[in-house]
Amino acid sequence: MGYRFLEDLEAGFFTGYWDRGILPEARRLALRYQNLPLGFSDAYVAATALAWKAPVLTLDAHFLVLAGRVRNYV
Repeated sequence: MGYRFLEDLEAGFFTGYWDRGILPEARRLALRYQNLPLGFSDAYVAATALAWKAPVLTLDAHFLVLAGRVRNYV
């Protein structure tokens, strides 16, 4: 994944409907788990779930690695 893309999102180079306060955690997750197929959308979903203290309903097995941090239902 292009980590520069996440940095550019944080800096506000792109407009969209996302919570910019969650972007730093999404980037940290993407960097921490870069050996997994954890793209921007997955990292953002996980970071949002952490921020909102909400579970993630997913069929993606790589979310199991995040199980200690994100409650998920596979």
